[in-house]
Amino acid sequence: IIEGVIFFVLAATGARFALVKLIPEPVRIATPAGIGAFLAHLGLQTAEGIGVVVSDVATAVTLGACPLEKRTPVVAYDEACQAEG
Repeated sequence: IIEGVIFFVLAATGARFALVKLIPEPVRIATPAGIGAFLAHLGLQTAEGIGVVVSDVATAVTLGACPLEKRTPVVAYDEACQAEG
């Protein structure tokens, strides 16, 4: 609740706009890209994702392989699906 009140006061007085303008434009543009890259990295890891990114001793992360028997198909398209249309 306190954060909401502070944000409301900053927005109502125009101070929020002034604070945002203090951040350099390249940082404002690059921040969403960095967050997106981080989320993509999390999604591509082995534990919760598809296993494209794995740990490596030399470089901390590297490209991995996801064996066919470990993959979860997004859509199980087989003869039964084809027959039903």
